[in-house]
Amino acid sequence: MSDKKSLFKLVLFGILLLAPVIACNPPTPASGGPTVNIVSPIDGATVTVGQQVLVQSSASDEQGIVRVDLVVNAVVVRSDPPVEGTPTTFAIAQPWFPETPGDVVLQVVAYNASNQPSPAASITLHVVEGAAGVDPTSVPPTSTPVPDVTGEGGCTLNATYTADLSIPDGSVLQPGVSFLKTWRMLNSGTCDWGTGFTLVFVGGSQLGAPASVIVPPTASGGTVDISVPMVAPVTPGNYKSNWRMLSDGGQAFGSTVWASIVVPAPVTDTPVATSTPTSTPTPEITATPGPPAAPTNLTMSTSTGGFVSLVWTDNASDEQGFHILADGAILHTVVGADNTGWGFNYSDYADVWCDKTVDLTVVAYRGAVWSAPSNAVQYVGPPCPPSIVAQGSATLVLGESLDLDTGTVGPLSGDAELLWQKPGGTLFLRAASGVSFGVAGAVGPSVPSYTFCDSMTKSSTGGVSVPTLTVGTLLCYNTTGGNLAGIRVDEIQADEDIVLSFVTWDTTP
Repeated sequence: MSDKKSLFKLVLFGILLLAPVIACNPPTPASGGPTVNIVSPIDGATVTVGQQVLVQSSASDEQGIVRVDLVVNAVVVRSDPPVEGTPTTFAIAQPWFPETPGDVVLQVVAYNASNQPSPAASITLHVVEGAAGVDPTSVPPTSTPVPDVTGEGGCTLNATYTADLSIPDGSVLQPGVSFLKTWRMLNSGTCDWGTGFTLVFVGGSQLGAPASVIVPPTASGGTVDISVPMVAPVTPGNYKSNWRMLSDGGQAFGSTVWASIVVPAPVTDTPVATSTPTSTPTPEITATPGPPAAPTNLTMSTSTGGFVSLVWTDNASDEQGFHILADGAILHTVVGADNTGWGFNYSDYADVWCDKTVDLTVVAYRGAVWSAPSNAVQYVGPPCPPSIVAQGSATLVLGESLDLDTGTVGPLSGDAELLWQKPGGTLFLRAASGVSFGVAGAVGPSVPSYTFCDSMTKSSTGGVSVPTLTVGTLLCYNTTGGNLAGIRVDEIQADEDIVLSFVTWDTTP
C-alpha cells in the first residue's frame, strides 16, 4: 500500500514540474495552418515606458482567421477577432503600453476557424525609461467645450472628451490594417445616458466603421470608454474620422471626437549617387545584386461566394516574398519565395473600395528592394451604401413589434417587420408576413454593414428562437418597405425584454 502512495506522489510531483513548462510553451501548430508576420515595429527597435506601441501584423489562412493574440514575455496581453466573419487575410494594429524597462519578447499568434494556431511571429524590443512616464488616461482634453442641449424633462445633455486610450492622433498605420479606436468620455450634462444612446459618424472618412456604436449607460458625472472598430484605407494619405454623441431621442450633443491616422506610401529604394572610381576595382569587390525579377502573368478571378484569387508567375530566384499593391500601396505581404498566389473575400474591401476601380499589382521583394510591378489587374468595387432611413436602438417587450423602415416600436401592425413573442414557452424573434431575413454564422460587436447585408442570402420567412438567438447575433432583413436592414442583438434581459440595435438603408428603386 505504501508503495502505491509513493508512486502516486512521484507522478503528482512530475505533473507539477511539467505544468509551468506546458503553460509557457503553446502547442506547436500542425502544418498547413495559419501564418502571421509582424509588419511593425522592427526587431530590435527601442520603445519607451508608457508610450503606446502599435504592433501591426498580417495573418492569413484558407479557413479564415478568428482571432489574433498579442503575447509579451509568454503572457497573452490582448486577443482581437475580426470585426466581421472570418476573413482569409486579416491585418490588425494592436496597442501595447510597456510598463518597465528591459528587453521583452513580443509575439503574435493567429488562430483559424479550427482554432489551429500559427507559428508565432516574434521580435525583441528594448524598453527604456522616458523623460517622464506618460499615462494615456491622464492626457488633458483637446476638444473645445460645446453648449448644453436640453433633453427630455428639462435636464441637460453634454459630453466632454477626456482621453484617447488607443491610436493617438497621427498614428501611422499600414494599408488595410484593422484597429480599435477608443475614447474616454465624460457625461458632463445632468441627464443620465440610458439605453439607446449612441456615438455616430458625423464627417470625414468613415474608415470602414459602422455608422454608429452603442454607448453603455452612463450616469451624469460618470465616464465611459467608447470603442469603434475601424480599418485603415489602402490609399496613402492623411485621414480623419469625426464622431459625436446622439441621444435616444435623436439629439446630437457634446464634443466631436475623432480618429486621425496616416497611411504611408510604399517605401522603395532610392539609388545613392557614388563617385566614379579612379582605379580599377580589386577582384575581391563584388557588385551588389540588383532587385529581384518582376513577376508576370498576373490574373484575377472570382469564385462562387465572392472569393477573389490572384495568381502570378514567379520569375525570380532570390526574393523573400511578394507585396500585393493596391494603387501602389501595400495591401498584403506574402512571405516566402514559393508562393505564386493570394486570395481574399470580395466583401473584405467592399466598403473601402466602394464606387472605385483599384489597380492591383504584385512586386517581388528582398529586404527593402522591390522588383518592377507586374501587369495590373483591376478590381471594381461595388456601389457605396445608400442613405440611411432609420437607425438606433430599440427595446421590445413580449408582444411588441419593430418597424425597421421607421424605427417605430409598438403593437404589431401591418408595417412592422419584427415581433417579439413566446409561443409555447420559447422566445422567438419573428419576421412579419412578406419579410425575408438571414442570420449570420457569427456574432459581431456592432450592427452589420450594408455590404455584409447586401451580400447575405435572405431566404427565411419565419423567425429565430433562443438559444439560437444570442447576444451579438447579426441579422439582415428585406423590409416591407423595400429597404435593407441590419440588426444586432444587444441584450436579452431576465424579464424577457430584448434590446436591438439596427440600421435601415434606402434601397427602394
